[in-house]
Amino acid sequence: MNQVLYNHESKATKIESYGVATSRFQSILIQREFNRLLLPLTTSLVAYDLKSLEVLYKRQTNKSTIYSMNQSEQFIFTIGFDGDITKLNRESLEIIDSINFKIGCQCRWTSVLGDIMAVTAERSFEHGTVQIFNIQTFKPIVKFEPQYIFGTIIQNEARRYYLISETKYNTKSEEELAQLSENERLKLENQQKYQYSLHIYDENQTLLKDIPFGIIGEILHSEYSDKYIIYSLRDKQLVVFNIQTNEMKFIKIDQFKSMVYCYKLQGDLILFSDGKHQLVYLNILDEQINIVKLNKGISESPQSLLWDNETIIVVNEQEISVIEKGNVISKNFGGLTKCGIDFYQDNPVSGDFEGKVQIQGGEEIFVGMPVRSLATYGNQILIGTMDGTVYLWANGTLEQFASLEGSITCIRVRHNLILLSSTQGQVHLYNQKQTIHKFVAHHPQQKSEGFGSLNLFAEVWSTIFHPFENLFATASEDQTVKIFQFDNESYEEIAILRGHENAVTCLDWKQNYENVVLLFTCSDDRTVRVYEKYELQYIINTKFVNEWHTLTYMGFQNGGSILAIGAQNGYLFLYCIKEQRFIFAQKVHMGGIEGLAIKQNKVATCSSDNSVNVIYI
Repeated sequence: MNQVLYNHESKATKIESYGVATSRFQSILIQREFNRLLLPLTTSLVAYDLKSLEVLYKRQTNKSTIYSMNQSEQFIFTIGFDGDITKLNRESLEIIDSINFKIGCQCRWTSVLGDIMAVTAERSFEHGTVQIFNIQTFKPIVKFEPQYIFGTIIQNEARRYYLISETKYNTKSEEELAQLSENERLKLENQQKYQYSLHIYDENQTLLKDIPFGIIGEILHSEYSDKYIIYSLRDKQLVVFNIQTNEMKFIKIDQFKSMVYCYKLQGDLILFSDGKHQLVYLNILDEQINIVKLNKGISESPQSLLWDNETIIVVNEQEISVIEKGNVISKNFGGLTKCGIDFYQDNPVSGDFEGKVQIQGGEEIFVGMPVRSLATYGNQILIGTMDGTVYLWANGTLEQFASLEGSITCIRVRHNLILLSSTQGQVHLYNQKQTIHKFVAHHPQQKSEGFGSLNLFAEVWSTIFHPFENLFATASEDQTVKIFQFDNESYEEIAILRGHENAVTCLDWKQNYENVVLLFTCSDDRTVRVYEKYELQYIINTKFVNEWHTLTYMGFQNGGSILAIGAQNGYLFLYCIKEQRFIFAQKVHMGGIEGLAIKQNKVATCSSDNSVNVIYI
């Protein structure tokens, strides 16, 4: 079943967001007149007090996660990954209007001049589109396509539009890319070369100049002033275009380990940071570098940066740092990747790689080891860690429950039965605290390019109980799903389901709206296979998303019709099995989805961007 749902066609959905500001690229705004700092948190806008960094305000503004923010004298604009643009009152932050010009996705770059805005969709029907529109009326002015990115509006003597066109050099086909492992794909991405050109148009859309860059690495980000436009490249170069002289120069910055994803420009200076409690100033004219050490703040490479006169604001997934005249105010959020999620009563509970488990609006539990998975039942929480330990928390008390070899990938509970799995292929079955069975469910196989650990052990990524029979299923890196029948004395493998072309990452087994029991299996191959009594009924795929991804977590609405699917690129898909169509396909996280739970009309997701979303169906 090859359904297609373009991002802008998704049903509007209420999303509550918790956790750390997910600022990237061009998504920090400062409002000195109100003493506040504006940052995105997935699909919500958060206002912080500029001095104390305490939260003043938070509300959902967008359908998709906010990738860019901009402002004019009257308005604040939040721009979602999928092109949804929201206009807010500058003082009250109340929503005035919203629109989606349906030009595509990956809208991380905007430019405002007076009453005109340019928004760029780097992935679109034409592989790059720039929409120019009036911010007062939201009426379109002109659209530049195909294959244009980083649309910038600058006015010196007259208004000019500066746009980049890109063509991949020596690229591979979709079929060839599908055969690569993740490591091979990332290596190819880092080495990919492009032919770029800078196109300059006047306000009547007449092409004035076409300036080729040559064959270079991918453009990661851009900044501009009335004198320069800067483009940073994946191969650790800066392209500096002098607007006044139409001259272009390349500056090497390969002395820094990390690639430069964010930076700011004032006069002839470029400001960026590679973490390490320091700021880096690069002089464009003589290419000299000045490093300023700080006594605190900026412990990691930033995801977003603002330079406003004498104020510098740096944001990453752990902290906000505000630097003014050498004085540093830093707020550490704690936590790293969120991993493992469920509902504790009606509130989400999630773990993180710092070893903390947070009940939203309630208690924080510290286990001391990175959390990989968790499950709740009654007033108890089972917590699985990366070192193979499982803890049981109940009524404020934490105790060790079990220990497996490898990381705890999945915890499932049905009444008194508890099912655990690990990255070393182990499965443990318990009745309350009494062990019933321990065994290796998936055995090592011949090593392959895609799955380097198979000759050592076949990782079990997910398990699931049948809703009421004494059956459970296991899903593995070996691309199979196994069905086991059990009682207190023995267990038996009764079926193997094949067909996935990559690792099987998640399972769910529930009754639908017609009381038919269905088994759902999802995979890194971007498909979900739906079974009834071990017979394949149909296949759902998400390959229509114009971005590389794998499917990581999944859950089905018990007694309902909605299947929720989470992806490695932060996308959430909601599929209605009754209508046989997607109703929602949006990027709701900046990072990969590392846990998903569904309860009645709510879906909870957690992410490597250190945030949690609750999505209302």
